[in-house]
Amino acid sequence: VAHAFAANHRDATERVAILNTTHVDESYYEFPMLPRPGDVGPHRWWLAFQQVPRLPEQLLAGRSRHIVDFMFDLSLIHPEAVTDRDRDIYAHAYDAPGATRACQGWFQSYQRDIEDLHGYAPLDAPVLGLAYGPFHAYMAEVLPRQGTDVRVVEVTGSRNYLVEEQPDVVADALLDFFG
Repeated sequence: VAHAFAANHRDATERVAILNTTHVDESYYEFPMLPRPGDVGPHRWWLAFQQVPRLPEQLLAGRSRHIVDFMFDLSLIHPEAVTDRDRDIYAHAYDAPGATRACQGWFQSYQRDIEDLHGYAPLDAPVLGLAYGPFHAYMAEVLPRQGTDVRVVEVTGSRNYLVEEQPDVVADALLDFFG
């Protein structure tokens, strides 16, 4: 969303920070869904699951705590970083009317986002990318093709939940970047 905004509203964009993702591009079609033995999350099955019309809404309606627990249990290096109360708050938000549909809509826009990217010039506003381990390597390869002034920082001690597990590292990087 930040990338698309910056590409479409360059005059309104001074800087762009992106956490643990890139703008969707052709490489997303190549992500494996089946994890290899020993792979740790997050797994890309979630992206494909969200492509199925209406099914995620039907399966998750009123039961979001199951997916919240699964995703955190799969991906947290520091389980204490997300408390039971935090999980309840996330689940309550995802159980709100329309929340699963909204989440699913974002994922279902991927094909359109890939097409849109073909029409975007590289971002000229400074871009900061924050990511963990393997995704840091992916981001460091892809993000420089999507912008002209890109800095990619690896956040260690986390997987998918940078803000939850490494809040000081993320806050310091954002404060430094945005000044």
